[in-house]
Amino acid sequence: MAVSRPPKSGRQNSSNLSMQLSDLTVPIQPRAVVVNNSDQAGNTAAFDLREAEKEHLVVGCCLHRIITPPLRKYVESTMQKSYRNAKSKSHIHIQTFPNHMKSHKGHRLNYHNINNNNKHKAAENKYDYGVSNHVDFAKLFLKPFMAHMTGFDDSCDMSALLGLICQVGDFNPDVKDAALKVRSEVRNKWAHCDISNWTRADFLRCFQLMHELVKSLKLPSTAEEKFKQDLMDWEQKGVQLILGQVIDKDLLRVVQQDVADMQSNLVKYKKSSDSEVEKLVEQLKSVKKVLAQTEEKFEEGQATLRRNVNTTGENVTEIEGRVTTLEENHGQLAEHVHSLEDREANVEKEVSAVAEKVEEIDRSLSDFQQSQTDVNATVAAEQEVQDERLQTLEEGQVKLESWQQEISESLEKMQITDDSKARKSAEGFFKIPDRNKWFSGRQKELKDLHTKFNILESSTISHKKLAICGLGGCGKTCLAVEYSWQLQETYQGGIYWMSAENNRTFEISLNDIALGIGTGGSNFDDTLARTTAWLSSLQEPWLLIVDNMDEFDVSSEVQKLLEGHWKQTSKGHILITTRREAVEMVETMGFERDNCVELTSMSEDESCAFLVNRTQQEEQPGMRDLAKELGGLPLALEQAAAHINVLECAFEDYLKQYKRQRLKLLKRRKVKAMTSTTDKDRMAVNTTWLLNFQHIQQCEDPQLAEAACAMMNITAYLDPDDIPIELVNKGHPCVSQSPLAEYAESPLGSKQIFEVLTQFSLLQRYGKNSWSVHRLVQEVIINRCSSDNERVEYLQSACRMLHFAFSNTSSPQDVLQQSKEQSSSGRLLLWSKLARHACAVWRNMTAQLSQKDVFSRLMLAKEAAAVTHEASVFLSLNKQHSEAYLAQTQTLECVANTEVNDSFMAYITSVQVPLKEEYQKMLHAEMSVKVHSKADVKELKDCEKKEDPESLRQQGNDLFKKKQYSEAIACYTRAINISGDDVDERLYSNRSLCYFKVDEYILSLNDADKCIELNNMSGKAYCRRAFALAKLAEKDPTYRHYSGAAKAAAALAIHHEPTWRTNSQMKEYFPNLNVKEISSATELSFFTLSKQDCTILLKEGDYSLDALFIVANVQIVGVKGHTTVNCKDGIYCSPMFQRPVYCHFEKLQFPQMSDELVIRNGSVITLYRCQASNGVRSCKDFPNCQGGPGCVNSTNISCAETNNTPRSYKETHGRAGHAGLQVLGGTLYVDHCSIIDCGGGGLLVEGEESHAVVTNCEVMKHIQSGLEVRNGGTANSTTSSWSVEYWEPTTYPLRRSSATQRWRTTGNTSVFTQIISHHYRSGDVGLLV
Repeated sequence: MAVSRPPKSGRQNSSNLSMQLSDLTVPIQPRAVVVNNSDQAGNTAAFDLREAEKEHLVVGCCLHRIITPPLRKYVESTMQKSYRNAKSKSHIHIQTFPNHMKSHKGHRLNYHNINNNNKHKAAENKYDYGVSNHVDFAKLFLKPFMAHMTGFDDSCDMSALLGLICQVGDFNPDVKDAALKVRSEVRNKWAHCDISNWTRADFLRCFQLMHELVKSLKLPSTAEEKFKQDLMDWEQKGVQLILGQVIDKDLLRVVQQDVADMQSNLVKYKKSSDSEVEKLVEQLKSVKKVLAQTEEKFEEGQATLRRNVNTTGENVTEIEGRVTTLEENHGQLAEHVHSLEDREANVEKEVSAVAEKVEEIDRSLSDFQQSQTDVNATVAAEQEVQDERLQTLEEGQVKLESWQQEISESLEKMQITDDSKARKSAEGFFKIPDRNKWFSGRQKELKDLHTKFNILESSTISHKKLAICGLGGCGKTCLAVEYSWQLQETYQGGIYWMSAENNRTFEISLNDIALGIGTGGSNFDDTLARTTAWLSSLQEPWLLIVDNMDEFDVSSEVQKLLEGHWKQTSKGHILITTRREAVEMVETMGFERDNCVELTSMSEDESCAFLVNRTQQEEQPGMRDLAKELGGLPLALEQAAAHINVLECAFEDYLKQYKRQRLKLLKRRKVKAMTSTTDKDRMAVNTTWLLNFQHIQQCEDPQLAEAACAMMNITAYLDPDDIPIELVNKGHPCVSQSPLAEYAESPLGSKQIFEVLTQFSLLQRYGKNSWSVHRLVQEVIINRCSSDNERVEYLQSACRMLHFAFSNTSSPQDVLQQSKEQSSSGRLLLWSKLARHACAVWRNMTAQLSQKDVFSRLMLAKEAAAVTHEASVFLSLNKQHSEAYLAQTQTLECVANTEVNDSFMAYITSVQVPLKEEYQKMLHAEMSVKVHSKADVKELKDCEKKEDPESLRQQGNDLFKKKQYSEAIACYTRAINISGDDVDERLYSNRSLCYFKVDEYILSLNDADKCIELNNMSGKAYCRRAFALAKLAEKDPTYRHYSGAAKAAAALAIHHEPTWRTNSQMKEYFPNLNVKEISSATELSFFTLSKQDCTILLKEGDYSLDALFIVANVQIVGVKGHTTVNCKDGIYCSPMFQRPVYCHFEKLQFPQMSDELVIRNGSVITLYRCQASNGVRSCKDFPNCQGGPGCVNSTNISCAETNNTPRSYKETHGRAGHAGLQVLGGTLYVDHCSIIDCGGGGLLVEGEESHAVVTNCEVMKHIQSGLEVRNGGTANSTTSSWSVEYWEPTTYPLRRSSATQRWRTTGNTSVFTQIISHHYRSGDVGLLV
């Protein structure tokens, strides 16, 4: 509600009061009686009193009519009990002087008030001390002028009742406390009649205290509810009186009766009361006079109404006569119309004759034109024959050139490799690792895969999923790769490869596939839904390989991929490789037992066949013994064969060397006995790897040996797949391993390093210029590191090599700085590969940060900052926002504690996390090239010609009618993808409804918001948003605060399209929707004061108020355009009673001249798409104000002479401002808002019961803190942009970390952009951002 400020001194004069009353009762004029001349039952009027007099009158009526009756019963009951106790214990009814009771529980008894003892004046020995009843006993506690009562009836007024409760010690302490407040703040203020100091806040406070008093009496529930309801009714009636609204005649009579009763009671006590009673009597006389005048005017209004009714009757008779005359004139006019119609018919006949003649002329002209057309057609036919001949010659020339190109490409392939099973064209959907040319055995398992997938009948292929189960190193991935190469022609829909080693690699792999097929979404769930929908829509068979699904807990996203309903009608196969046993896959993953292919170690024959094939030798002595010794483990066999092949040694010699090396390893591991098969297999890999590694160390070129060994150790900390040749470099700065730096300085040296490692199968080829390392080998290397220093050394080298590689390839900064016309797909392909390894190195570094010395060596370096920065950008692109935040935080810590130049600072801040959606699209387009097989290129082009967004939309609509929602989503998604920047809003609206039907409420909400961005007057889009928010609030208690936003969206839907009001689903979700459309500040104040849950739609304009008090659930929404709420004394959200207030603000602006928005007493407030620039302004140069321009100091002491130090870290000068948004006990949700240039800071969260959640917001240009959390408050921020400048490091006792940097926002400076996702919890000092 709006609160007017009282004058600074003196009483308010009548002119001021008249002006205020005029403002509140528009169009009612002050000092005037308004009569409602309606013919409804119960006539109404408004009477002439000043606002303060009305409030004074209402409070007096409540005290007299509502509070006094129950209080009399309560006090009488208590006094009866007290009297009986005194009678039984002290014989008070027969006591005499001087043995009488002198005090009761510390209160001196006044016997002057009973038994006419006042006639003896001060002669107390002559008093009659016998107390005959409880009424006399009560008089002993009162002052003489209050002791006039004859019983607990009308003679006992409120003053006496409150005096007894406060003086007698037998009353409940809670009742006594409540009575003390009512006596001092309500009854005494009312009795003193000091109306000049009476304010609206006093009025509301009176009702609050009367409520508390009734509650403290602990009356029966029905009685208590009745009295509370009576109080609320009178409070509502009082508001009507204060605002100058018309009132009911019955209410007028009730007020007259109460005033008469109060006046009569006061007249009785006038003789024994003080001057205040006389003052109150005079006031009541004045009120009574006004009421009488109001009743007279009411009667005059009724008389006027009767006269108006008689006059209206006479007018009706006169109008009836005029109607009769008009009817006669109408008959004459009809006859004239018939005459005109006859003439019109004659004219039509003449026109028809003319038309026939025109047709004859047209036919003659048509015959001439036809003859001319025949001549032209003959000429055109001859020309077409000539054109066809020319086109045939041109096509022949094109085919000839195409054949020449294909022959050239074939010759190049034949020169590159003689493998008859060469890789399929890079243009195909065939992005899997290189084929292992030494693959042998496993024929039974391959046959099982063929049979279980039923690929022999490709025309009848339906969805199926299989799992290859086995220990690490047993060849699961090689088997999946071989199966893919063999069946590449069968799976015309494509073969897709993803890694599920953990949730992070799964998300990155899926995003890679989405980039290739154009199904990227706004978040990972959206991308997954779009990708699976795209796969399910393919008409050709496809294969999806999910490699290394070894995580103990499978994420919900992986479960959606494997078990979702999207694949029920698809023509695709899913093949999984996992270390899980088949039994576990059946029990936990829902696989059938027959769909699990168990892969064990190779048999002795298969192992020997592999060794013969791999070494290109005949079977030799010792070969079978070696196969047994290695347990038939393919990885160990591969490394042993590579060793034998390179060194050309005998199998027997290698077996002896292997046994000696294994014995050394076993002696080192005496503490832990190896009993499991896994330990034996791991020991075999460890031993074969170590033999190969030792031989590399002993090769002829010691420099090359040392470089290769160092690189092998570094690969243990990289991602195991797709290690590009560009990653092998000297580093920036140079790596500490000097031989590696020398060899890696040239491309030839880098290839030499990889060739040495590949010869001994320590690395495997992944692609043309990339390699991979087995995960078991990585584990062996990391476990063999002798100390933390050794690990840190290799991690440091990995950082330097990555830093060098990043600085020599295209980066996201380069892409974003160029215009769209300069973009060329694929520029960030290498960067994305390097960034994947940067993420792996960053995670390995994070695991080493527990030790301070390790932290200083690893993280406090430029190369570490560069790697973590690139990792944060890559993680943000892949929607992994929490990890992106952690990486960004470490980047900032590196920069804060490391000397860096301006160019490096510009590099770190060039791409800010989180990335804007338009930037994400640009970068995604450069990270991958959409690939298709040659056979599909023409088909896709034909589809692009045939498919257009409108036809896809119609197709989606047809599928929706058939309740095929997933298929409809796929159609709408394809339509959106091919629409470019010109997307039809209906596509988002329809897809939002489909997502709602399949219970994907977050996706439904996102699409509804996108539709609103395209058309902010779409009733359907607001309706979709309302339903999605309502479902979220219903399904999950943590989304309860969405209920206000849901009502706001529903109200906007009805505003833009009124037909939604009668929609059955709208009525179901919002049965009690109460919408008020207003256009004035007075109406806004009234509806926020009323205790009804309503949604207020503000029409475009400025709403200026003194203050706004939110005391009940309400939603305040700007309908469109510029809607400003300017409250110079602030907006206060605080419940009047115990229930919390839920309030929602949407599309509003809080300007700079407005005071702060304050949340108190457990209120829950949401702000959506608002702009806040409010709050008391600080000095422009705070905290260094010296009294120059922009100083707002109004005191006698200049800012230069002051030193305000609220915290002892720095001296400050100038007046501090107030935060625009303040949470001082409650919860604030801020979404898609701008908090810009507030008076002091942006958002303050103070106190243990205070919490704030900030999402998708822009916070900048604050002189003080953008976000301040202190004294136990908490705050969460997600994907919000904070413009900050580094100030100075300060150690705070925060729970987040032991040492935290302090940041302050500055003008237009935007050095860092935080915060992706973080939870802030303050200690004793606080947290400033």
